Amino acid sequence: MFDFWHVMDKCTVIAKKELLYTGPFGIAAWLSGLIFIDRKNAEKAHTAMNECTDMLKEKRTKLWVFPEGTRRNTNEIHQFKKGAFHVAVRSQLPIMPVVYSSYGSFLDDKAKILNNGHVIVTTLEPIETKGLTSEDIPELMERVRTVMLDTFKATTKEVENKYSVSSGAKVGLSASKLRLRCLDDLIKPKLASSGHRLNAAVTNGSPTKEGGAYRRKE
Repeated sequence: MFDFWHVMDKCTVIAKKELLYTGPFGIAAWLSGLIFIDRKNAEKAHTAMNECTDMLKEKRTKLWVFPEGTRRNTNEIHQFKKGAFHVAVRSQLPIMPVVYSSYGSFLDDKAKILNNGHVIVTTLEPIETKGLTSEDIPELMERVRTVMLDTFKATTKEVENKYSVSSGAKVGLSASKLRLRCLDDLIKPKLASSGHRLNAAVTNGSPTKEGGAYRRKE
């Protein structure tokens, strides 16, 4: 996102209020003009979204929204929230979908693992909202989600084929093997000098010692 922020010209982002209290990042985000939404207070959230509508027209500013409402690393696009679409319809401004391919092949948020990886970012054609009303929002949401989902699947497949990775693979397993190889490189010279032998065969759990050979189980 930050890699091409400079081409966005005037743009702000809707973010959850909790990010405001994340130290220097929260302060910098507030000073940069981010719009914070209190997701636990529907009335305040609606007020903030209404203010967004006025700002977009008066200041000719772009608004970056994460339509799922929160980030999920499940290798799919979830159902969208209505807030951003209400803003688009009220302001009668077009929606420009931006789609990231899956990062499931290198990120495991539950295991707190982030490896190097590849992502394709695709900007689709703008979808007009002129003439639409609040009654058209459900159909508009589904139309936007469909084109984004098709692109998400296609670009994810492209990354998997080009770099021989799988978005459905367990990132933690490959990372643990990487850590094992690093330990192997560090420990093996010391064991060799002392007459011990390191066996890096993987089986199923905790390290065991068999006849002078150390074997790691997982």
